Amino acid sequence: TGRTAAVSLFLAAAAAWTTCMHAARSQLSVKSLASTTAPLPPLRFPTVCSRASQSPQTGGGGLHYKRGLAGRRLRSCNSWHSNAAAVGNEGSDLLQKDYDLIIIGGGPTGCAAAEKAAYAGHSAMVIDDPGTGKKVQLGGPTGLFSKALRDTASRIDVKLLKAMGLSDKSIWSQVQEMCKEIQLVETQNTVRRLRSIAVPRIQGKASFTPKGMVKLEFRNGKSVEVHGNRYLLATGSSAFQARGIPFDSRRVFDSDSVKDLSYLPNDVAITGAGIIAIEYAKIFAKFGAHVTLIIRDSSFPAAMERVGVDRDIAEALRKDLLASGVEILYNRVVGDFSVPPSITTPMAIQLLDRTTNKPTGEQLRVDTYLFAAGRLPNTNGLGLEEAGVQLDDKGRVLVDGNLETSKKGVYAAGDILGPPGLASTGIEQGAAAVTHMFSTPKEGEAGGGMGK
Repeated sequence: TGRTAAVSLFLAAAAAWTTCMHAARSQLSVKSLASTTAPLPPLRFPTVCSRASQSPQTGGGGLHYKRGLAGRRLRSCNSWHSNAAAVGNEGSDLLQKDYDLIIIGGGPTGCAAAEKAAYAGHSAMVIDDPGTGKKVQLGGPTGLFSKALRDTASRIDVKLLKAMGLSDKSIWSQVQEMCKEIQLVETQNTVRRLRSIAVPRIQGKASFTPKGMVKLEFRNGKSVEVHGNRYLLATGSSAFQARGIPFDSRRVFDSDSVKDLSYLPNDVAITGAGIIAIEYAKIFAKFGAHVTLIIRDSSFPAAMERVGVDRDIAEALRKDLLASGVEILYNRVVGDFSVPPSITTPMAIQLLDRTTNKPTGEQLRVDTYLFAAGRLPNTNGLGLEEAGVQLDDKGRVLVDGNLETSKKGVYAAGDILGPPGLASTGIEQGAAAVTHMFSTPKEGEAGGGMGK
């Protein structure tokens, strides 16, 4: 029917991103990995020359020129520089040279923008903050885990496996391995694409200095300043955590920490009415769990209107969720939590009336709770305000129609701008920002245009 088609179209557009496109480019086969929890080995990239007019050095297996993708000569080393080597050698060309574009953020927005710039003949560097944990993912959106989980759910029949006698632990272990493999392959695809177009990717924390340079700090405590003719902010977003909810990344999750779920849940409660909440409701229902979706609004169409979804499509989505076995509670918010130490004992969640904030007398008993109602831009610690980049009252970067910020030469794209918070939107914004930033020359430059 028309409504079923509308539901399928919406879910595909909202949840899927560019995995198929990346796979088609790389044609990288999925390999079975003995352990996907270990960090990736140091990634190696060639040194890139930002100016074709520079002369090559000779002797001792030194530097040589090679033709760039847009007819531009790019300088590379006969030997590959690892991140560790670059960190330890502040005189490395990789960090000391000027780049046409420095991209802060190694998600889909940043990596797509780097590709766009490189294919047009511009030198680009991607700075990717790995955080404090073991980061395997590169180039994928924050929601790549949900996409991997959704793909895995479509291939595993949990009900059948349970009927065959497999334990929940065994089933979830297989789910986790499949998700890790999907994420790792996506990272390998991204590394291979960046490497093929001579775009270095440096792991470190970037922040602007008052002089307009970017300070790059590494895990070993060292730092160095890098300079670009233009900058693109693409640091993405993080999950919003509401007060009063005992997030523990064990049984009570936000939309980022849910990737740490270590067991197959049988009863799940989710707060939210956006794309992320609906996606996880469908995924957990597919895994055979009873899912309760808690919505603040009085109706599903009203909730979906706030995220820009047409009422007819919203109604079709509502019916689809109900057909999947998802229970929807309206005009409710969560109150007190009682979380037992053992994951085998259900936790109790008190429900409140959203308008009065008083208990409704209802109590949910579930294995897992997910709060998926909002995300915050990753702008803290970047030194944006000191550099002259204006933010709104929610910390989102303000840009003009060309995606340029209030600081000349600094652009922004993706979740850092706010809703809709889709990887596909960020990719398009990143490409548009690159097109705009090189369409007209900056002051002091000889000429513009996407090619050089």
